Amino acid sequence: MMGRAKGDQKTANTKYMLLFLMWCFLLLKVPSASAQIPMSIFVWPKSEKDTEAGTQMETLAHHAAKTIANAYPVRFVARRDSNSEPLLAAITKAQELLRMDKTGRRAPELLELATTAYQLGRNELESISLTDLAEIFRLMGIASYLTGQKQLAGDYATAYFHMFSGGTDLEWAEFPETQALALSVQTELKTRAPGSLKLETIPSGAVVELDGKGRGVTPLTVDVPPGLHYVRFSADGYYSKAWIAEAKTQETSSLKLTLQSHPSRTRYEAAMNLIRKSILDEKAAVDIVGACRDVFELVQSKAVLAIVVESREDRYYLQGVFVEKSGKLTRLNKVLVKDATVLTEFAALIASVMADMVDGTTR
Repeated sequence: MMGRAKGDQKTANTKYMLLFLMWCFLLLKVPSASAQIPMSIFVWPKSEKDTEAGTQMETLAHHAAKTIANAYPVRFVARRDSNSEPLLAAITKAQELLRMDKTGRRAPELLELATTAYQLGRNELESISLTDLAEIFRLMGIASYLTGQKQLAGDYATAYFHMFSGGTDLEWAEFPETQALALSVQTELKTRAPGSLKLETIPSGAVVELDGKGRGVTPLTVDVPPGLHYVRFSADGYYSKAWIAEAKTQETSSLKLTLQSHPSRTRYEAAMNLIRKSILDEKAAVDIVGACRDVFELVQSKAVLAIVVESREDRYYLQGVFVEKSGKLTRLNKVLVKDATVLTEFAALIASVMADMVDGTTR
């Protein structure tokens, strides 16, 4: 019996080995999915890692990056959203507590967690995504309201809607009272008289990004709704600088920052500022919400900006922007999809548009 058992085990091992060798042979002979995709872009999804679709998207993104590196003479710069582990952990803990606490009795604990996330976010304003920043303000608003700090809750809710224009009062629906707060803030924002922000930098000429939208270059005075606003300055050869500025009704608030020199950032900032100036300073503005921005210098001497915006109900909004190095906006596409397969279609779309461009226009 022992000899027969050993023989059976040996046969089984042989079968497994043959299957493994066949798998390796097929892997070498059959082109990978990434090789079949005309990869002119690298898209990195942000916040859907816990879903099957999100996992597929991230895997495809890794394949795309590898394909680009191996097959195309392309230099790419990728910036991940909110890459601080402590910050993301603090946001996650607060979100989990909010999901578990159906009564609001643990509001003081929620406020403590949200405050920790807020403090970490304030320390990383140059790298935090607007989606994460908006979520911090939402958590702070809910926690403040549940602990009786209603005025402060209103301020945080106002900041949320400034920084996440795609949000709705439904995002505050954990408790009826906080949803009512969000709805009242949305209504009030439509009627309140604006304030002004006077923005300056040393040196001048820095690109101004206000709540995710480019507004021009410094020095700049801009009318905005009252409340907290996210302001980001960037210039070639300098570190980016971000700030939370407060605007007050019918008043002008001043903000003047000195940018720190960083020569090795020149090419990166030049590419990013090309996008900001080309798209956001012109009236053909793109609302970049919850998105990571990846810029590539292509063989055709053009830059392409690809954005993935996660939406509700497992849907994804994809926006593609094509820009000449001279700074001219060429084309904008927006697609609504339900699964990761659209990345293949979107890559093909970008490839076809890039090939069809002549002197900054599409035929």
